[in-house]
Amino acid sequence: IMTADPADPLEAEGVLNPGTAWGPDGELYLYPRVVAEGNVSRIARARVIIEDGVPTGVERLGLVLSPDEQWEHGHQN
Repeated sequence: IMTADPADPLEAEGVLNPGTAWGPDGELYLYPRVVAEGNVSRIARARVIIEDGVPTGVERLGLVLSPDEQWEHGHQN
């Protein structure tokens, strides 16, 4: 239901391994790992769009966790 956005450099190497949770607002949220060039990972948040009980897409809501330390930015050659 959520694939990498080719226009987003933070998703250049993919979107994978989402966690899911129902929010207190009754909405379903995804928390996928988004991977930028150089294997730099972040955790994003997206609301699942549901139409007639069927998931049809997502609304991206930004990042919830980003690397802070240099060693968290992946291997640099």
